Amino acid sequence: MTKWRDYFLITYMSIGLNILFISTSNAQSYTEVSKSIGIDHYYGNGSSGGGVSFFDFDKDGWDDITLATQKSNQIFFYKNNNGSFEKLNNLISNTCESKQLLWIDYDNDADMDLYVTCFKDINRLYQNQGDLEFIDVTEVSGLSLVSLKSIGASWGDINNDGWLDLYITNKVTNAEENINNLFMNNKDGSFSEISILSNSTDPGKKPFCISFIDINNDLFPDIYIAQDKKAVNTMLMNLGDTTFSDISVSSHSDLVMDGMSVTVGDYDNDGDLDIYVTNIPEGNKLLRNNGDETFTEIAEIAGVSYYGYGWGANFLDYNNDGFDDLYVSGQEIGKDGIPSLLYTNNGKGGFDVLESGMQKDTVMSISNAVGDINNDGYPDIVVNNFDIYPSMLWKNTGGNNNWIKIQLRGVDSNRDGIGSFISVYSGPLVSTRYTQSATGFLAQNTANHMIGVGENTLIDSVIISWPSGNKDILKKLPSNKPYRIVEGSTHLPPRIYQSSELTICEGDSIVVETGYYSDYEWNQGGKSRSITVREEGEYFVKATNEYGAQAISDTVHISVKPLPKIQLDIVKSSNYPGYSSVKANVMAGTKPYHYLWSVSGKDTNYIDGIENGKHYLTVKDSNGCLLTKEFVVDYVTGLKIFNKEGVTIHPNPFLDEFIVRLQESLLEKTMNVQVFNLNGKMVMTDKYELKGRPSISVLMKDKPQGIYFVKIFIGPDLYTFRVVKSDD
Repeated sequence: MTKWRDYFLITYMSIGLNILFISTSNAQSYTEVSKSIGIDHYYGNGSSGGGVSFFDFDKDGWDDITLATQKSNQIFFYKNNNGSFEKLNNLISNTCESKQLLWIDYDNDADMDLYVTCFKDINRLYQNQGDLEFIDVTEVSGLSLVSLKSIGASWGDINNDGWLDLYITNKVTNAEENINNLFMNNKDGSFSEISILSNSTDPGKKPFCISFIDINNDLFPDIYIAQDKKAVNTMLMNLGDTTFSDISVSSHSDLVMDGMSVTVGDYDNDGDLDIYVTNIPEGNKLLRNNGDETFTEIAEIAGVSYYGYGWGANFLDYNNDGFDDLYVSGQEIGKDGIPSLLYTNNGKGGFDVLESGMQKDTVMSISNAVGDINNDGYPDIVVNNFDIYPSMLWKNTGGNNNWIKIQLRGVDSNRDGIGSFISVYSGPLVSTRYTQSATGFLAQNTANHMIGVGENTLIDSVIISWPSGNKDILKKLPSNKPYRIVEGSTHLPPRIYQSSELTICEGDSIVVETGYYSDYEWNQGGKSRSITVREEGEYFVKATNEYGAQAISDTVHISVKPLPKIQLDIVKSSNYPGYSSVKANVMAGTKPYHYLWSVSGKDTNYIDGIENGKHYLTVKDSNGCLLTKEFVVDYVTGLKIFNKEGVTIHPNPFLDEFIVRLQESLLEKTMNVQVFNLNGKMVMTDKYELKGRPSISVLMKDKPQGIYFVKIFIGPDLYTFRVVKSDD
């Protein structure tokens, strides 16, 4: 089966009663490794910094990193190649002052799309066409084209129809004029704004970040918003009919503070979701969920008030002991400031500060996200710093505790499984995770949930509660393994799921799988949960559950499409001396075709001016089937090209000038000289009256080193040469 990566990370921290307790009992720590594994990024300047995503955007099983940048700079995309990172250029073109970066599958087509909030610019939605090819669909999808001071955003399925909706916070100068926006997904690639109709505008405030959170476990996502400048934090309860009610006061979540992040997790393992909000030195806040749609603020009691300038925060089980710890980013610079801190959960409702190596982080840290660099099951942290301070990547040194990774894929619910609860039972430990698109301050964690189980080597059970109301229960799972759980995968009759579309290209394969059962029998052969299909045909499976009940799945038809076939015609160029032109004739496959030449970005079947050497052409048809053909151009074999007797050039190579020598019969004529560079651009032209002179000097002192093509016209005759300007 195709590899995948997973886990959902959250993080806690602790300072209590104005006293900082440092725990050094555990040798496990973090090491800063950004430069050594390929991350080289500076955010620069901007209003309140920028966000970060630690998310597997190409779905190859390794968490990638996406970093926001200041205005006029492109967003940074880093692909994770087995634990080291490669910067990808030109995925999109966006030089706004970027804030929130969210990878989501808003159109449920199995690839990750990208949403970007921009400060004082238009927020953008980019649809993935496959293979990380993106188009800007902001306008055609019906999202706003108004330039706003947007900060945070989050995607959630507010009506549980299986399609993700979008909530955006804005922060205009005059707070009285400020409203937020809610866009409902129309299930056809478009959105409708329902901010006023849904009672979710939250007017007249100064919001930073927003998270969808299910405060009462009814599977309808509520909204919590951190407000800056004492504007009073907001809790909007989802009433289940696409409308919301402001319960900030009645829920006791109406904190008056300079709120920054909204970090959600179950730090006390009681099965409901708590909230951590960062603040200025007055102290961060921890809202413990009382289980009755009310909260109690206990940050100082729990030891996580911080009392510095806090920004991003994340819950995560850094040591996999089964209790969520907390990481907080701070902006104070230098050894006398309060650094970013990692708080370790003591399992008794409180936290201690851990001597983790992160005390060295005394720069302006703004946003942080959690992922797994090397798939070792221990959470790592990426931090987007501010101004001149480079972004940091903190690698977990690992430990001896066990873990489980869970990746969700919705079927009746949205494909990302956002809004799902995961409950893991292992010995005395009961851990709960909630799937979100956004968390903390402008952050997105890995889409794969990583849950520590301590010394337990066998997980008793895992229960997935999906937004659709479906429930999957898996039992007796070995630890230290990843599991991909598809909605309905423990139900009878079994369903068949595939890793991609049901149409594949000749020579490719597709992984077809079913749910978790005791025994499997596929009609085309195979007795495991998944099979790899390369042949066209009908496929179904008979499954037997733990009680001996059997059922046959639905049948899927796999189609195999032919690859394009390419025939190339290579001839000498009539426009560029010494070059060739190539025309591609494509047969088979399905029109229209797209062309990608190794020597040009033009999408055309004809290209002119190709020099000698090995080249490549990739043709992709409308089914996405592609073929790459290698070809060699070897038209020119010497320095003198298409030449006639009577004219020579020397020296070749030359330094500042070359000499044209002519035979006696040409000396009374006029000579025109044209010089072209490798791009076919004329860089010099001149006319010479020979008047009996047997040689003419052509000066090229002001031209750069390189290869040039020379056309010499004498009467009706053309002489063509290739020359090289050298530096020695």
